[in-house]
Amino acid sequence: MIPKALDGQLTVTLSELAGMTGLSGMTLRRLARSEGLPAYRVGGSVVVIVEEFLTWVRSRPAYGNATTGTERADENIERAFSRAQKE
Repeated sequence: MIPKALDGQLTVTLSELAGMTGLSGMTLRRLARSEGLPAYRVGGSVVVIVEEFLTWVRSRPAYGNATTGTERADENIERAFSRAQKE
């Protein structure tokens, strides 16, 4: 059963998010524990709601001072989520 908060929303597991962002799973777990990355435990998995993740990333202080590399990473994340949503 999917929790109501997740029902109908595009979600990815931390492993999928790691593949899309280039961050390690360990880094994502640390961000979820101590930096407020919005993540939810569903059964034995931890999932992230895509829209909440994008909002969280954009609210981070480093996002406002983006370098070219960060901007490219953001474009890659947007493209990956867009592809996932179409599937």
